[in-house]
Amino acid sequence: MPPNKFLLEARQLVVKYKNHRAIDGLDLSVPAGCVYALLGGNGAGKTSTINTFLGFHRPTSGNVLIDGESPEQNPAVVRAKLAYLPENVALYEYLTGVEKSEFFLYAG
Repeated sequence: MPPNKFLLEARQLVVKYKNHRAIDGLDLSVPAGCVYALLGGNGAGKTSTINTFLGFHRPTSGNVLIDGESPEQNPAVVRAKLAYLPENVALYEYLTGVEKSEFFLYAG
C-alpha cells in the first residue's frame, strides 16, 4: 500500500459539547515531516482538535484520520502511530489508573 499523502487529516470536523460548537467545520491536512502549530485564544478549539485526533472525543460530524486510519475505528493502530506530550495534563484527572495505562502502554 502506498504511503498516505497526509499524516493528519480533519475533514469538515465538528465537535459539539451540548449546544456549544468547539470545532465548526475544520479542514486540516498535515503532510508527514512537517511541523504545525494550533494557535488561538482560550476556547478556540485547539485542545478539542487534539483530543479528537487522539480518540478522546468523537466527532459530532466529519472525521479525522491519522496516516489514513480512524481513531474511532482503529484506536490501537492510531495510538501506535502517535506521541503526545501536553504542556498541561488536564486529561489525566478524568482517566482511571487502568485507562491511563491502557492509553500510554498499549502496544497493539
